[in-house]
Amino acid sequence: MHPHDYLKLRRRAAGLTIEEAQRRLDEALQADWRFLGVDRRARGDDFEQLRDPCADFVRLEAGLSIAGTRELVLIKVRVFPIDPVIYHHLGMGGTPRICRFCGCSQLDACFDGHTTCAWVAKDLCSAASCQAQAVKEHRRAS
Repeated sequence: MHPHDYLKLRRRAAGLTIEEAQRRLDEALQADWRFLGVDRRARGDDFEQLRDPCADFVRLEAGLSIAGTRELVLIKVRVFPIDPVIYHHLGMGGTPRICRFCGCSQLDACFDGHTTCAWVAKDLCSAASCQAQAVKEHRRAS
């Protein structure tokens, strides 16, 4: 799995379209100027000129850009749950254990309000939604 595949998987698991994720990220960038590195509001600079092109989800999910720490923190805090460590690990060619349906990992487990998920297969967690998708996948394969 590549870092861009991980972001796409986590966005879909959060139930967001790419447009909704981009809107949330844009709102976060506008609202939290400290992530821009320099406060340019006083100079009246246009937000579109300040926005980092790496922040565009279309580019990130297509593998055309690599998210920096700033973007990963904003995505994690304001857009949908991700694990920046897993993202970076994938970018370095690592193969952490990730659920193929929801994108959770051993560092970022699903939580249903009562308990966290567990591993039931190499790339499958015990979350009910993932189990249902695995059953559908198995039926299609049969």
